[in-house]
Amino acid sequence: MLVVTDNSPLTALALADLMHLLRARWPLVIVPQAVWDESRHVGDTAALQRLDAARADGWLEVRHALQTDEVARLRAKLDAGESEAIALALELKAEWLLIDELKGRNVAKQLGLAVTGTLGLLIWAKMSGRSPSLRELIDLVESRGELYLSQELKESALAAVGE
Repeated sequence: MLVVTDNSPLTALALADLMHLLRARWPLVIVPQAVWDESRHVGDTAALQRLDAARADGWLEVRHALQTDEVARLRAKLDAGESEAIALALELKAEWLLIDELKGRNVAKQLGLAVTGTLGLLIWAKMSGRSPSLRELIDLVESRGELYLSQELKESALAAVGE
């Protein structure tokens, strides 16, 4: 199963030391070059080392979108990383696009892409038995992964998994 990721989920998971969940869910994760470039500004040495190790291990693969006209069209609405992530997901016919930002998610859905985000991955980790507590995962990505989730979204997710 092929997944392309945007920057927010990638860096949130690297900062929170949860890259193992990403690898468990998808054995190969495609990172657009623009997203990789954005991730280099994360400002945390340990997170950068985790990203570099995943790339060196071969399960995190950096690629350029070849359809530059599509990237340029998307840039009118979105940032560089989101634009290249959506274009690359379309180009590769990815089963999933991992993206958190609402505007990018909406554009991706309009283009027919299946989307999930950091919270979706955390729910998967809980439901698949890879974590005993969704609440602990949420707390971790919010405190260390620098990801903000609304109270309503957290409560909905926790209720969905019976916490």
